[in-house]
Amino acid sequence: MSADYFLDNADYTLRWPPEVFAKEVRLLVRRGSLFGIDGDWEEEVDLLLRQAFVSSVPAEDFGRVPHYRYEPSTSDDEPF
Repeated sequence: MSADYFLDNADYTLRWPPEVFAKEVRLLVRRGSLFGIDGDWEEEVDLLLRQAFVSSVPAEDFGRVPHYRYEPSTSDDEPF
């Protein structure tokens, strides 16, 4: 998908302030890098997307992407 898909798609309109959404995403990414990605993490991402956007399309798109499980990082580096 090109960036235009997201920029020009009304389904990708945030209902939350962008700063709040970005903060929540950073927390989830950090948690995933510290504790690994599992089904619970994927459910939290799905819930975040369903709450933060005006439609369920972002969560549905996320659900269609292959997800890879991984173990926690042993690095002290920040994910961003």
